[in-house]
Amino acid sequence: MQRKNCWYLGLIFLLILLAGIVHGENETISFQYPENISFGETFSISLNLENFSLSTYDIKIDLLNLSGARIARIWNNEEWQSTFNYLNSWINTSLNNQSSFQMNITELYEGEAYFNITIREDSKTWKFGSYSVNVSIPETNQQKPEENQTETDIEIELEYDEEIYNDEEFNVDLDFFNLGNYSYDLKIYLTFNNNDTIISETYNEEEEKWSSSTYYIENFIRGKGNKTGDTILRIDSDYLNFYGEVRIRVKLRKNNETNSIADVEKKIKIIEREIKNDEESINQEQQETQNISEGSSENTIYLNNPKDIKRQESKIYNSKTQYLKEYSIYGFSLFCVLIIILLITRRI
Repeated sequence: MQRKNCWYLGLIFLLILLAGIVHGENETISFQYPENISFGETFSISLNLENFSLSTYDIKIDLLNLSGARIARIWNNEEWQSTFNYLNSWINTSLNNQSSFQMNITELYEGEAYFNITIREDSKTWKFGSYSVNVSIPETNQQKPEENQTETDIEIELEYDEEIYNDEEFNVDLDFFNLGNYSYDLKIYLTFNNNDTIISETYNEEEEKWSSSTYYIENFIRGKGNKTGDTILRIDSDYLNFYGEVRIRVKLRKNNETNSIADVEKKIKIIEREIKNDEESINQEQQETQNISEGSSENTIYLNNPKDIKRQESKIYNSKTQYLKEYSIYGFSLFCVLIIILLITRRI
């Protein structure tokens, strides 16, 4: 009898374990793409998220050559963009698990290439790859890359915080596309909207010092193809009281040459940091001390206390079908457990 009881208990444990395995399926994707792609021609791909929880996900799709360089761009916000960036909030699985994309090979390349896909939810990421594809060059584009490239092909993309405080340093990430086999100097600076006065300083990592953004950073980027880099800027001390919208400009030139061969301009907003005087700070500290001494309450939120900061979550609504999927396995397991208990009690 004891052996039978042990056998039944083992069966119960196995059923519960199986329920956990079925419910906790791994996240995966279904990816449809053409096996053969031509340089300069637009093509479509399709992505389906499978077994992902109900949420909103950012999508990043890279198409790389065998050297690991990006060779394509993706259509987003009515323009072709670098695949370095995520497509933010692209798939909401509470509405639809699938989405399609338009891409175009913009780098003159022939041979095997591969797709890498990254799915992001807040700080969590899932990576999938490598999906192999064959890239060919139409007969009308059979020139060698050196013969087909001009200086106007070079492109620069920036990534930075759109708002900065007037007393802080901030980082700028740069992506360079279609570079030739040269060494390049970089000039990056902030300037007013209505004139070209330079109001920033740039950090030179090689020389380990700050200098006026008037000057180029020599040999900032080297080599052919697509490259990435980053630098740090801050407001010049003469303009620390300024706040408002300004321009951020980037110029690229071949090393030690006079004329720039690429020029990019974007907008950035400088905001003033609120500075409290001594009397206001003392009054605030006294008020906080008084609040703490009077005791805590569920409805009280103390300043600068991260424990009381409640994050507002977006509501996600489950369909009836989704509820049935999620809870049917638990119902089945409970039913099996009840049957086994009845069998045990009859045999005791």
